[in-house]
This record gives sequence, structure tokens and C-alpha cells, in this order.
Amino acid sequence: MFYPKRVPKIADRLFPQCLWRKSDHALYLTFDDSPSPHTPELLDMLEQHNATATFFLIGQHIERYPDYAAEIVKRGHRIGNHSYSHTRNLKAEFFRDEVIKTERLLSQLNRENLQRQSLFRFPYGTFNFATLRVLKELNLTPVMWSLLTADFDVSVSANMVLNLLCSAHGGDIVVMHDNEKSISNLKTVLPIALPQLAQRFSLKRL
Repeated sequence: MFYPKRVPKIADRLFPQCLWRKSDHALYLTFDDSPSPHTPELLDMLEQHNATATFFLIGQHIERYPDYAAEIVKRGHRIGNHSYSHTRNLKAEFFRDEVIKTERLLSQLNRENLQRQSLFRFPYGTFNFATLRVLKELNLTPVMWSLLTADFDVSVSANMVLNLLCSAHGGDIVVMHDNEKSISNLKTVLPIALPQLAQRFSLKRL
């Protein structure tokens, strides 16, 4: 499977409405597809290394695992919108409904709005001008990434994921996944990578 592990900086110029990377020397860890039965393991690993992250939540998963979703907020991490059903459907009205349904769930989850920054990540990183317009109308910031760890790819070894994660630069937005495909790699990689990264960067949420 081919996909770019590091997104070239030209993406910032082509789609400046999307957040691809930050300009400081911190490292921004993000997890897609939350919550899941593996969320507590990820939260524990982050906590052991004093790292905070941003979790992009799927609406259907919030409904399925409300306690795990609440725990993300309780532990001080930031939450963002990752659509309701993680669909590839980019029709504007369908997409708008997906986003709004999940925004309502996120608002109920975090009533005091402490960890919200109105962030949205497109499922599969796929978007078009219509979906970008919807997010602008809803005052949501589309967050992409500059470094893809390939944690979800069962053909990629944990060692390759580790090398990718440890190749991070200051300001990188790193994407990982809170799901069944990724957890085996992350259980191996994060205990090794987090202390190394913490020596080089401040590990922050967006």
C-alpha cells in the first residue's frame, strides 16, 4: 500500500485553510477513530510519560463507548470531530449532517468546553472544496497532519512505525489511530518512542 508518510510542505500552500503542521518546536500527537476498547491503554501510556494528545472522535463510537470518551476528557486531552460514521461520502449535505451530529455528542461529552478547539479531521484524510466550505460555515478548523506513522497498516512492522515516529520534526502533527488494527503496533512502539520524543520535544495537544 502506497501513501506518503511525510506530507510535503507544498500542502500548506495548496490548502492553507487546513492545519498541516505548527511553527514551534513542540510535537503534536493525534489519534483518530476514538474511542475504542483500546482507549484506556493509550491513555495510560500517555500518562506514564506526561504526554498530552488530541483525540479525534467518531460519533458512533462515542455512543458505543461513552465512558471511554469521557475518560479522554477527564485525563486532560483535547477532543475533535472525526465525523459520525467515518464515511467516504463527500456530498455536502450528508457531510454536514455527519459533522453536526458528532458536534452535538462532543458538546454533551464536554459541557464545560475545556478541551474543545472546534477541530475536525476528515476520515481517510479525504476532502473536497464542498466539505471545506461546510467546515468554514460551521467554524471548524480542518486538521490534517505532517507525519503519518502507518500504525494502522498490518503490513508495516512495529519497528518501521517506531522509526517513522522517531523521525518527527518540531512542529509536526503526528497521526496515529485508536483502533484494532493499530493497537498491537502502538503497544510496542509508544513505550519506547514516548520517552525518546519527550527528551527532544514538548509533547502537546493541539
